[in-house]
Amino acid sequence: VEGIVKIKTGNSISLSEQQVLDCDEQSSGCDGGNFYNAFNSIIQSKGIVREEDYPYKENKQTCKLNGQIAAAAQITSYADVASNDEQQLLQAVAQQPVATRIKVGREFQSYRSGVYSGSCGPSFNHEVTIIGYGINEEGMKYWLIKNSWGESWGESGYMRLIRESGESGGQCGMAEYAGYPIM
Repeated sequence: VEGIVKIKTGNSISLSEQQVLDCDEQSSGCDGGNFYNAFNSIIQSKGIVREEDYPYKENKQTCKLNGQIAAAAQITSYADVASNDEQQLLQAVAQQPVATRIKVGREFQSYRSGVYSGSCGPSFNHEVTIIGYGINEEGMKYWLIKNSWGESWGESGYMRLIRESGESGGQCGMAEYAGYPIM
């Protein structure tokens, strides 16, 4: 959502993860969040507030939306990217950041740098945002993803994940479930 706000308005706004964690009744927060449910929660709440107005507390709490904090951003809907179609995903990412589910395993969690082509988890258990793509010096195609694990993980909180790996659904299943918000 922050990405589409920046693209559409030119304003870079840090939005409240805690609002989604607390107020999205359809997900299980850090134990099974779902970006589709998060998008629906933001739409139903008539927007999302700034991080500074509803700061992150590291665990689910009671929803504190009471109409006294103005929404900093709103989305009207969201769209899916065709499942298992990395070319369509590439076209979507060329327009805006795209949320996706991935299969994370131990090796993935230990990522530090480079284009990751290692092992993944057995099932979908994490969500990230694909913010770009590229080709490294050796000609390896990759997706640039933003993770939520902080700047000490990966390349300052980001990962280059191999693109067109030959795996069904892309590396770690990242092309199976993808979508993006619409303003």
